[in-house]
Order: sequence, then C-alpha cells, then structure tokens
Amino acid sequence: MFGQRIKKAIIDGIKKLSMSRQKKLHDYARALLLSRPVGTRGIDLLRFYGSFDKKSIKEMMEAL
Repeated sequence: MFGQRIKKAIIDGIKKLSMSRQKKLHDYARALLLSRPVGTRGIDLLRFYGSFDKKSIKEMMEAL
C-alpha cells in the first residue's frame, strides 16, 4: 500500500531528528491541525450551482 510506505518513510525520517527537532515538528503538526479552515468546502456548495440569478449573486457578493 502506498499510504503505508509514506507513513513508514515519515516515521523513519522523524526518528533521525534530534528530540528538540521532533518536538518542533510535533508542535508544527498540531498547529496545522488546529488551523484547519472552518466552514463549508467549496465542493459541497456545488449543489447550489445555478440556483441563483446574477442579480442575487451580485447582491450577496456586495453584502460580504
């Protein structure tokens, strides 16, 4: 499995880092997880495609 190979390569690379660098990497990874975008993904909004006329879209964009 390709995913397992990537996971192993990452783990092997991390093991080669000093403990202080491993800590920094851990902190960075946590920050990435905590800073995930909030809201609805664009792909989930595609179901609304064509639901609004141009005037309504313009009004919504101006309101934002």
